[in-house]
Amino acid sequence: MADNYTLIYGTYTFSNQTFEIVGHKQQFDTPVENIRRKDGGVSLDAYEQPRKIRINGIIYGTNKDSVHNDLNTLARAVRNDGDSAQFKYRSDRFVTARISREGLNTSFRKGLYEYMYDVNVVLVAENPYAESTTLRTVSGSLNDGVTTDVLTNNGSRPTRPLFTFVAGASFTNDLRVDVPANSHFFSFSGPLLNGQSLIIDCDLGCVLLQSGPTFINAISHFGGNLFLEIPEGGNQNIVINAATLNYNIDSRDWFDV
Repeated sequence: MADNYTLIYGTYTFSNQTFEIVGHKQQFDTPVENIRRKDGGVSLDAYEQPRKIRINGIIYGTNKDSVHNDLNTLARAVRNDGDSAQFKYRSDRFVTARISREGLNTSFRKGLYEYMYDVNVVLVAENPYAESTTLRTVSGSLNDGVTTDVLTNNGSRPTRPLFTFVAGASFTNDLRVDVPANSHFFSFSGPLLNGQSLIIDCDLGCVLLQSGPTFINAISHFGGNLFLEIPEGGNQNIVINAATLNYNIDSRDWFDV
């Protein structure tokens, strides 16, 4: 991890003068394997173990009450009511993390002219990788046929995109997406009505179909690789076979940390 960028967690900025990342731990104890679904499809790649990120630093000042208030501000920010937040450790990447069970530890000491708290913060990232701050979107359309588009992944590991399809006409035939580089694919068995939206989030593993003003779970119409991945290494072809529709494909580069 880079140490020449101001560390930011959520809305809180750690002082560059004293705070730094001192260590992190990564484990890959969960085997990576194909997980069979009841419909015969495959959900790829079991989840990896979380990663811990340890931040050490000092809060100090000449006024005891002011230093104590600064510590309370930090504590509220990193606890964040138990929710996750973006931890930015460099200008172009972030890790989604939350406070770990080890939490926030402090110890007070007094110098000759200053009051100080030694601070140790331990965050845990459920997904042990960093994401680019840049969201890349590829858009297109097709009219009852097949199209090949290009997704770019300049990260150091595969990424899982989010697909949004909007039907340009009602159709009942299947929608299919293929990634030739790794043979990942998925299909949706329709029907889709004119103007109806379909969202397939390959990172969260969810399939949502528009129903009136809301969305419903449509996993029963889905087949193939729920956690479809785009390999790392630059431009990758993606093949879409469907009736008349428009599509957006959103993705971020993912990096080992």
